[in-house]
Amino acid sequence: MVLIGFLSAAVALVVLAWLIFKFSVRLPLRLFFAVNSALLYLLAVVFAGKGVAALQEAGRLPASSVHFPTIDVLVSIQPFRHSVCRVCWLSRP
Repeated sequence: MVLIGFLSAAVALVVLAWLIFKFSVRLPLRLFFAVNSALLYLLAVVFAGKGVAALQEAGRLPASSVHFPTIDVLVSIQPFRHSVCRVCWLSRP
């Protein structure tokens, strides 16, 4: 699975580089870095959620449950106080 992701990213990078060099395509840098920073922020939220869940499973963090729905598909929000607090802290302005 990781190898497939690595290879597809490498192919996409080669195609993008070829397009830039061949057709002198100018990337809109502001849009590129805005999308890139949004994806990196989302990855930070996911990694923090998975880390908190792993520490709770290992018994290193207490798992005090709260009334909150489990959203495990993308951002790994578990119905525990530490997980909900992490999401609130990361989504502050």
